[in-house]
Amino acid sequence: MIKKALITLGVVILLIGIFFALRFYAGNPRVIILNEGNKDMNTIEILVSGNSYTLDNVAPGEERTVRIKPEWDSNIRLIINKKDTLLIDTYLDQGSTGGYIKARITEDSLISFKHKRGLL
Repeated sequence: MIKKALITLGVVILLIGIFFALRFYAGNPRVIILNEGNKDMNTIEILVSGNSYTLDNVAPGEERTVRIKPEWDSNIRLIINKKDTLLIDTYLDQGSTGGYIKARITEDSLISFKHKRGLL
């Protein structure tokens, strides 16, 4: 009887460990920026609630990726070359893990974006 209880406890601990490992392995969502314009973007600042990330020198046709971590409910704002602001109107929360948001942009406009949720 004690052996069966210990095995059950071991399985529960293992499952909890796998859950947390997958949560950390999946990581935070990624933002993928694709410069579809014909000009360099000297800086792209990515803003989410409580955090910001900067990409420097994004050439035309170049794609860059950054993992983001919103601190509370958030959309995504992009500040291009410290002047133009673009809004990616999607929903992220503090518990967002995995997945990606891929945005096709030019120096002054958001062409399109795709938000894929999950472990990818």
